[in-house]
Amino acid sequence: MNIAPIKTQRDYRRTLKEIEGLMRAKRGTPEGDRLDVLVTLVEAWEAKHYPLDLPDPVEAIKYHMDQPHLQQIVLLEPENASEWLAPATET
Repeated sequence: MNIAPIKTQRDYRRTLKEIEGLMRAKRGTPEGDRLDVLVTLVEAWEAKHYPLDLPDPVEAIKYHMDQPHLQQIVLLEPENASEWLAPATET
């Protein structure tokens, strides 16, 4: 298994293309093992070069509750779960 680190954007694109070709590989096969290693390398590259800044959970909830199509409900009360999960209906 000849695998090298991803050092450049070109390496990254080439590795993604190879992963695409291996997507149907079966687990436990040499192709499946290669796919696992390449995906791990890509995940490390993406974490370094394209970091995700996740929002604070409370701020994310506040943001969504401020949207005009949502109404504030008590999220911790079980009887409100169906209201929270139900699709929006036109009135």
